[in-house]
Parts: sequence; C-alpha cells; structure tokens
Amino acid sequence: GPALLTPFPLPNIQGQGFNYVTQTVAKQNQNEQIYRFDYTLGQKTQIFVRGVRDSFDLADTSNGSALNIVGNINDRSGVIWSVNVSHTFTPAMVNVFNFSWSGTRILNLPVTDNFTREKLGLTYTELFPGNAFGTAPDVAIQGYTGYGVGSNLDTFHHMFLFRDDFSV
Repeated sequence: GPALLTPFPLPNIQGQGFNYVTQTVAKQNQNEQIYRFDYTLGQKTQIFVRGVRDSFDLADTSNGSALNIVGNINDRSGVIWSVNVSHTFTPAMVNVFNFSWSGTRILNLPVTDNFTREKLGLTYTELFPGNAFGTAPDVAIQGYTGYGVGSNLDTFHHMFLFRDDFSV
C-alpha cells in the first residue's frame, strides 16, 4: 500500500506532462588492450599470438530512471586469445595449427539501498519468497514513472577452438 509510494519524490517543478527533474550520476569506465607477438623459429616455422582484453564498468545511481530510486552496477569483461603455428615442410606441404580462447563475464546488480523492504517498512509475507536483494516489489502506475529492481544477471561463458589444417 502506502509504503510502496514512499520512494516517489515530491514535485520539484511545474510542467506539462512531468513534475520532477533530477540529475543522476553515471560512472562509466572502459578500456581495451591489444596484444601481438610474432616470432619466426626458422625459415619454415612461424608463430604468432594475438590477444584482446577489454572491460566495461558502469555504475548508474538511477539505472536510467527519472526517479533516481534504484541504481545499477554493470561490469563486463572479455578476452580473446589466439595462437597460430605454421610449418612449411615443402612448398606443396604446409601444416597450420591454431588454438583460440574467448570468454566474457557479465555481472549486473541493482543498487537497492533506498528500496529495501526493511527501509520501506514492508513487513507482510512475500507471495514468492526468495527475494535475493530484500527489495520491495516493482511498482507501475499508469501516468507515473514506475520503479523496480530490473534485470539481475551474473553470467560467463568460454569458447575454445582447436584447428589443425594440413594441406598437400
């Protein structure tokens, strides 16, 4: 009931279609490193290694909402590495071996400091227990900006590739 309306701010501007304006903070760090290594072992054997590592970290106090109620932390990182060895036995016989690895991790978590059940005084039993962040339910009221925790994602994946091409 009324406790769910607590996070809604009081109007701070008069305007048609809106009555609240705020400035939010979004910190975004991004970097990428590219690695390259080439080596010739002899006239007939070459090795190269390539690598890319990047990261994207975003901390947004409002998660894109006009209300500045529930924030978001979004950390993403990825890598790609490739090793290639080629050997020429004869001008007509060549072997090329390649190993590649790529992986990403995405961690997307809400910042719920001012949106917890305890802070809003919500003591009723949850319909679906197991609320990982202890937050109030999402609220959507026609004509008003809604609020809620949004998506929570913690995932990673890796992919490996082995390839050996022998041509005669």
